[in-house]
Amino acid sequence: IVEHEPVHKDLLSKLETLHNEDGTIDNPGEAVLDWLPQLRTLIPYCSNLGKAKELYDAKKQGDAGFVDFLNRCRLSSFSHRLEVWDFLDAPRSLLMKYPLLIAEIRKWTPDDHPDAYFLDSSMTCIDEIIKEIDKETGEARCANV
Repeated sequence: IVEHEPVHKDLLSKLETLHNEDGTIDNPGEAVLDWLPQLRTLIPYCSNLGKAKELYDAKKQGDAGFVDFLNRCRLSSFSHRLEVWDFLDAPRSLLMKYPLLIAEIRKWTPDDHPDAYFLDSSMTCIDEIIKEIDKETGEARCANV
């Protein structure tokens, strides 16, 4: 999970360079499109989450010490009352929000705006990445049958 953090920070730093004085960004599309291919690094991680979830659930069922550890983690202040699984699933969950964000920006971008092309291309790119994750996740499930 830690290795994926710089990918998201890279988008943040790209967008920060585009800030206007009032904090708005006029043309985020090109920066987003340039950044999106980095999300391909999440494909192996996301495609293995199914197997990870199976192992996690099996460990919870058969190991009282593990369940106690999980409960103590959930109750500690650093976890914000989230389960450990929520943290493991966070990269995939965040990835699935990018299409919604891009679509919302595109909705408010006029068709004749220079960013429209980049946002449309960004939607195509993120859709391809998600399709690839879905494909590899399906293959991983079939390999375990």
